Amino acid sequence: MKTTGTFAKTVQALALHPRYLDSEGGARSGKTFTNLQILALLASSDKTPTITSVVSENLPHLKKGAIRDFTDILTADNLWDDSSWSKTEYIYTFPNGSIMEFYGVDNASKVHGPARDRLFINEAQNVAWDAAQQLMMRTSGLIMWDYNPTHRFWAHEQFENEPRCAHVHSTFADNQYIPAEILEEILRLERTDPAKWRVYGKGLVGVYEGLIYPNFTQVDALPDPAGFTETYGVDFGFTNDPTAIIRCLIHRGRKEIWLDEITWQKGLQNPDIAAILKQQGLKKTSGPVVYADCAEPKSIAEINSYGINVKPCDKSAKIKEQIGFINGFRLYVTKRSVNLVKELRNYQWAKTTDGQWTNEPVDVWNHCFEAGTMVATPGGPVAIEMLRPGDLVLTSQGVKKVEKFFENGYRSILDISLNFSNFTVRVRATPDHKFKTTEGWKQLKNLKPGDVLYVLKNSTGKCTNSTPASAISHAGAAGCTGTYGSSITAQSRKGMTCTIRTGTRKITTYQTSPVSGRKTISRNTMMTLSPVVTALPASQTCVRRPMPQRSGINRKPGANGITSTQKRYLRDLRFVPASVKFAGVNSGTNRSTLLSFAAMPANRNGAAITTLMTSKRYVRFAERTLCQTNTAKMSLVETAVVQSIDGKSAGSVPVFDICVEDAHEFFANGVLVHNCCDAFRYGCYTPFANFASGYLIRI
Repeated sequence: MKTTGTFAKTVQALALHPRYLDSEGGARSGKTFTNLQILALLASSDKTPTITSVVSENLPHLKKGAIRDFTDILTADNLWDDSSWSKTEYIYTFPNGSIMEFYGVDNASKVHGPARDRLFINEAQNVAWDAAQQLMMRTSGLIMWDYNPTHRFWAHEQFENEPRCAHVHSTFADNQYIPAEILEEILRLERTDPAKWRVYGKGLVGVYEGLIYPNFTQVDALPDPAGFTETYGVDFGFTNDPTAIIRCLIHRGRKEIWLDEITWQKGLQNPDIAAILKQQGLKKTSGPVVYADCAEPKSIAEINSYGINVKPCDKSAKIKEQIGFINGFRLYVTKRSVNLVKELRNYQWAKTTDGQWTNEPVDVWNHCFEAGTMVATPGGPVAIEMLRPGDLVLTSQGVKKVEKFFENGYRSILDISLNFSNFTVRVRATPDHKFKTTEGWKQLKNLKPGDVLYVLKNSTGKCTNSTPASAISHAGAAGCTGTYGSSITAQSRKGMTCTIRTGTRKITTYQTSPVSGRKTISRNTMMTLSPVVTALPASQTCVRRPMPQRSGINRKPGANGITSTQKRYLRDLRFVPASVKFAGVNSGTNRSTLLSFAAMPANRNGAAITTLMTSKRYVRFAERTLCQTNTAKMSLVETAVVQSIDGKSAGSVPVFDICVEDAHEFFANGVLVHNCCDAFRYGCYTPFANFASGYLIRI
């Protein structure tokens, strides 16, 4: 077996019998190859069968890397056996019964599945801590991972000072088998790209490319606030998203912003936030102003009632303009601001589909939706992948413009059905996309029954009323052999289109002259019984047709029912009254208003059935019942309680997102969802909003 310098370093570290092994290194140092060699040796020599799991962000990534390396390792030593490899399950079985299985963390059933003896996380910087933690909790023996240190992540934050963790550092210099052409490319980075040389050449921790705040300095403490403008920024959270409170010192003359994390905590209610601010010595009548997310006016008003001077942040300028203003200052962040530093290291500009950086920010965790997700617009629902900058969408604050459209490549998503009392919303999105609840913003993966979501009002109307034939009177009269049928009125709802369907079915047979059928459209469910016409002598046989009128048919009460004034088509075109025996009955509690009617011929056998008429129109709200009058409200939002949730992991698919001006939210499949925002921008930009506007115009 050919081994590298990295192999020797790893064996030396394993001699300490650690629980964890952290393998950090530059490009082509042989980290992955070494770890697979060691795991194969251990598995094949175990006295009793063991299970070793090799995982990465997804299966395609493993196929192109770790699985290919594993095959080469066994083949080079003539140990590979095709019959021992499951091409469907990606499991290799050694002669002693031990197995090595390969799968991606996007397979939730595997992450939360059975236990194992050993675990290897390949390219760990691409695996979320939640998934890694679940895997570790189900591993009884050695846990190891490797990565290129592009940035600090959970391997540093969780295991830097862990006594049971052994650390191995390697570079290309530890791999004597590296091809000359690849070695030349790595060495060229030293001259052409110092940042990449640091990561891929030296194997040292770097930072993300395309960072929005790339240059900030960590300090021990804030300076004396004298001479500074002092403010506080608050970004509201609750159950699963933390509430962030940041103290900000701004010096316009020296172009400096100093930041200190006061709290970064989940589950805080408004009284708790007010108490924390009071501990900072803040008062309503004096001291620094607190600027909070203007999307939460009720929370701002409540905190004000506790004696704190809280004002809504200024979002009149676009986010990129606010960021541009802040980037004109030097940033200093206290070392104790661990969460804020993490946010700064992960806040990136968005990329175009060809890999070019844009000047629009995007959440580093890429919260986005699958193609086909319907976004509410003034003209009806539109698939998210069809939207483009300049299009209008609906938000809780009214109609807003789409500023940017993002194709975020392939991401692991969840397929979730949110079941409400009278409708269901299906969502296919990344697990950490935020949905607005009455408790604040929650990630999709953390939603649960009982959560109250904000939904598009006209997506909730759902009503079907019908009158069965048995409920209609079958009373007859002289000259009429039978009257029967039913009336059905139904309203259905899809997207922004309200479809009202009204049909009246009836069959009436007569012994006398031909008459006309009527087809009606009504607001309410009706039972209509046709009047019986008095028989006339054969010499005066006529065809009676109702005369259209703007508001329907005028009817006047008569002694024995209803007297209808109708037009007789005779030679002299005279008007004569027609006596009837009984009148129709309205099944609704209110009187119906006939909107329109149309003449329809009936033969002597009386077989005449009206057809259903359907009209579609865009509406701002949907009536819940057709037997009452509803008043339209301008608000597009109402709340709905989640009754139950069904869902599963749906693998990796192409995903999309949009950036909406000002509101930074939109309705996805009728549910209000959000982009990202940051607390310190509220505190730093808002007090200088007027100055910043002029500053941005000048530059």
